[in-house]
Formats: sequence, C-alpha cells, structure tokens
Amino acid sequence: MYNSMTDFTCSVYKDYFIYQVFANRVVNSRADRRGKVPEALITNFPLTIDGEHILEQTIPLARGTGVGIERMLAREWLIQNNYRDIADLIEEVVAEWKAQDKRTRRNWWEILAGDAHGNPRTVAGKTFPVLRAAQIRQGVPVSSAAICRNPKEEIPPIRVTARWPQE
Repeated sequence: MYNSMTDFTCSVYKDYFIYQVFANRVVNSRADRRGKVPEALITNFPLTIDGEHILEQTIPLARGTGVGIERMLAREWLIQNNYRDIADLIEEVVAEWKAQDKRTRRNWWEILAGDAHGNPRTVAGKTFPVLRAAQIRQGVPVSSAAICRNPKEEIPPIRVTARWPQE
C-alpha cells in the first residue's frame, strides 16, 4: 500500500515494514513541489531477497516509530545520534557516485570504525572520522581518536545479509 510520507502515516503503520520510495509528480499548484516526492510503501513483509532490499531506491525507515534499531541504516542512526554532519558526508559521496553512474556500495559502519590501527578512512577523497559506536559494533578495540557525541547511543547489532551479485 502507498501513502503520504508523514510522521502520522509512519505512526499509524508502525507495526508494518515502511519503506520510502520516490514518485514523480508533474502536477502541483506549487512548482517547487513538482518532481520526485517521497511516499511511504507499506507492507506486512520485508522487501528483500536473501536479506537484500530489492528496490535500489527503496530504503527502510528508522524514525523510532516501530522500526527496530536492528533494521536501521547507518545514515539514519547517525542522524538520530547527533552525527548529522557525518550522515551528510556520506550523502555527498553517494550523490557523487550516482552522478558518475557508479553502482558502488559500502558498509559505512566499517568505514566509520577506521582502519586496523584506529585511524580515519578516506572514501572518494573524503575523510571520515572514527566513531566509538562503529568500533564497538565491529568488535575492534576503541581507539583514543574515536568520537562519541551521544553517551546514551544504542549500538545496532550487525545484520548478516547477502551482497548484490557481482556483474
């Protein structure tokens, strides 16, 4: 089922799987509201094959309205835990890849855990800080350079999922 992407919709259907998809709108009284708009795709089952989401533009939401932390994307977790600048940095890299028509995927938790020595990693020319939560999640020792902006942050467990088939 489709519905408007609002907090109210997410709260009403909090016990279901809610995905954000984009629909193209060409009719609207306001020109700035034309184009791709977010909508909620609501199902009673996950849209996955072997644990991977089957629609490239479909991402599970994690707004704290019934979506458990175990299904939360790294970018959603970052925003909820006061790391919006890092989430924006990830968005910049992803947007650059899309502009170059690259189908590149990254495990951002691995990137944010740093290298084997706890140093920051660089992806697409951008250096990502090392997060304490990412190091704990990845099971590596917490380095002195690791940052923690939310002392009450809940660290999501690692989900074992299949990767996209290599082309």
